[in-house]
Amino acid sequence: MRLLIAEDEVDLAEALTVFFEKNHFSVDAVHNGFDAYEYASSGAYDAVILDVMMPKMDGIQVLEKLRQEGVKTPIMMLTAKGQKSDRITGFNAGADDYLAKPFGMMELLSRVNALLRRARRNEERARQAADLARAEAESSHSSASEPPHGKEILEIGPIRLD
Repeated sequence: MRLLIAEDEVDLAEALTVFFEKNHFSVDAVHNGFDAYEYASSGAYDAVILDVMMPKMDGIQVLEKLRQEGVKTPIMMLTAKGQKSDRITGFNAGADDYLAKPFGMMELLSRVNALLRRARRNEERARQAADLARAEAESSHSSASEPPHGKEILEIGPIRLD
């Protein structure tokens, strides 16, 4: 799994990178909002961990811009801004999860794994819906003149209304 960590505190970003790499993730870390936007908009990541208070562009602005552009990558906000109103702002901007600092590393890992599971389930459901729609479209085109299984077509001649 490929993960982007956007965190302006370099020591924390490095600790998170080491932790996730030890848990079998491939990780890129950036330290400002502009780079976070550039990297995340590439579509190369399975999930993004995004701090709110970063230089050049704050995390909420990054999140809003990504969502406006249709980026569907799961994004978790990881921030010191943990008030109820901050969390609501993050979710309304398009965050998939929100974890306030300080946090436990195992909780963070569990939340990222849950985020990825939900994303995989959603992708699978979308794929199944597309397959079903395609099959129904093919079925209706190939059998437009054939009756449903076990049914007969009853032809009625012209009707006169005098």
